[in-house]
Amino acid sequence: MIIFDDDGRRIRRLDDATPEQIAAAQIISGAWSYERCSLAKPFLCRNVKGFLGVAGVGRNAPRAGGSRLFGRRDFLWHTGGELVLRYARRNVFGFSADFAEDYTKTNWGMEFTYFGDMPFQDSDSGNNVSDSGTLNLTISVDRPTFINFLNANRTFFFNSQWFFSYLTDYENGFTTNGPFNVLFTFAVFTGYFQDRLLPTMVTVYDFNSRSGGFLPSVAYRFTEAFSVTIGSSFFIGHRQLVKMPINGFAPNTNRIGDHKYKDPSEQLLTNFMNRDEVYLRLRWTF
Repeated sequence: MIIFDDDGRRIRRLDDATPEQIAAAQIISGAWSYERCSLAKPFLCRNVKGFLGVAGVGRNAPRAGGSRLFGRRDFLWHTGGELVLRYARRNVFGFSADFAEDYTKTNWGMEFTYFGDMPFQDSDSGNNVSDSGTLNLTISVDRPTFINFLNANRTFFFNSQWFFSYLTDYENGFTTNGPFNVLFTFAVFTGYFQDRLLPTMVTVYDFNSRSGGFLPSVAYRFTEAFSVTIGSSFFIGHRQLVKMPINGFAPNTNRIGDHKYKDPSEQLLTNFMNRDEVYLRLRWTF
């Protein structure tokens, strides 16, 4: 509590202040308290909380009715939007090729596709959707290889697949990573005891979202009808921040913090980063 005299000078000792000056200082300090309803924290006041409960803040952009610093606050019944399900026809053009390469003893496969006018969520669009063409290229390479000190009777089969995608009309408001993205998988497996024991390891990683997964498993076939598989799935990833939509489908809410005008987004394998598991599968064929 800070006490001032009638001339505006600060009083250092409480004994030098009059009761009127102490009472005035208590009123001022209470009005600017940081622990309860006050001018410093009006959102703790009952009436203000009631008003904030029926209103939400929009994006800090002129197109959303806000400014560069603050978003416009609207009542909840004035925000939100409608969703329309539309099953549009897709035009697809593509081709594929397979060939063997003798020098490295590898097998190659390639596939290319083009999708025209694919809808993507766009936070800068008034209806939250913008169309873009999509170029997709998949390259697969595999090679069976003997590793005698690990398995002298059966080859190890190595396979890697690379998925390249490019959005021809990518915009900064897209919630999807782009315009160029790469995802790859790598798998290796072999067999022991006339393929009764089958260990497998699969790895997948997406570069833009920095998300991936590791899926090891071991299967053992006791008879023609009964087999057991033990495996696990481990995923990594991180949440990204994307622009808040100009006109969102959901009603606006109250937002605070350094990223109050951003929305969290989980891209690709990040959706599974909290679903690590270890499993035991019994299979009986009849």
